[in-house]
Amino acid sequence: MISRKGEREVFVTGLDTTERLLEVSVRLGRQVTLATSPVRVQVLVETRPVARSVSGPPVDLRLVLDRSESMSGSVGHGEDQSKLKAAKDAAVALLGELTSLDRAMLVSFNDNHEVHVPRAYVKKRTRARFIRELEGIVPRGSTFISGGLAHALEERAEMTELSRVLLFTDGQSWPNKDIDHAELIDLADRARNLQVPLLIYGTGPDYDWHLLKQLAVRAGHGSYLKHVMDVRELREHMLGELAYLRGTAID
Repeated sequence: MISRKGEREVFVTGLDTTERLLEVSVRLGRQVTLATSPVRVQVLVETRPVARSVSGPPVDLRLVLDRSESMSGSVGHGEDQSKLKAAKDAAVALLGELTSLDRAMLVSFNDNHEVHVPRAYVKKRTRARFIRELEGIVPRGSTFISGGLAHALEERAEMTELSRVLLFTDGQSWPNKDIDHAELIDLADRARNLQVPLLIYGTGPDYDWHLLKQLAVRAGHGSYLKHVMDVRELREHMLGELAYLRGTAID
């Protein structure tokens, strides 16, 4: 089946029309290409599995969300939606794919941090609390990443769980940069010792790519830093990671 979403084609394939297994998007490098004869154009092709299977071990997802003032900025591309709103929508979509066997937690940070939902099984009550807490998060203040990340790494994962910390930010440490960076190094070591990979999503032109890349490398165990060009696509990135954990991703 082929459907049009803005400027991209989305191909969805499955065993039947009710089971979506894979999304493939093809995006042109330019919005407009003028030519009177054949020309070469650059395209970006992305494949994303759809996480529907619940086979495999339960997951333990710890969301750490930037709520600094810069997150009030628009996602761009002519949209009025803020980066924080897009990130919260992605978190809700991810939560909707979890079962009562999975665990999740929610932490947000600016120059301070707050544990909105402690690590808990995703029961009906927990799911409702997640959504309620997400709705109440507003952008303000500066950025101190390590405060929120520290709480996400307080507990060791169970041997039967696949645990991940999902960190999303659009900025860099300010005004306590030196303190924040030193603590992030210690937290990367802690993540390695706990064997809890850090999945770091950065967006915009202002976040400290080199610092966050080093953080992912030092934490190890499959940790990574991924640049999210369009925050509206954060949902697909997160659901793709969940599909990988579920064992439904395509290598």
